[in-house]
Amino acid sequence: MIKNINSRGDTFKQQQRLLTALTNISPKPHENKLPPQEIWPSTRQLAKAVNIGIYRTRYLLLDLVKREQILVTDRAINSSLRWFPTEKTD
Repeated sequence: MIKNINSRGDTFKQQQRLLTALTNISPKPHENKLPPQEIWPSTRQLAKAVNIGIYRTRYLLLDLVKREQILVTDRAINSSLRWFPTEKTD
């Protein structure tokens, strides 16, 4: 039981690190328009930035998409999904 609580805490910490990295390396919107999806950070870039495995990173990012904290491309670009932070980061 304690292990589950710790793993939830670890998941939260990893997601917060990913959100911070995503915010830091994402291109900035220009005139309230999103930048082209081709220049959004890739899963691999984010995984390297926070030193988490690529599959774990994707899992954590998809959970953040469900909670509307980040956006994801609807298709792979150069064999990778791309990610972008939303303004709603509660």
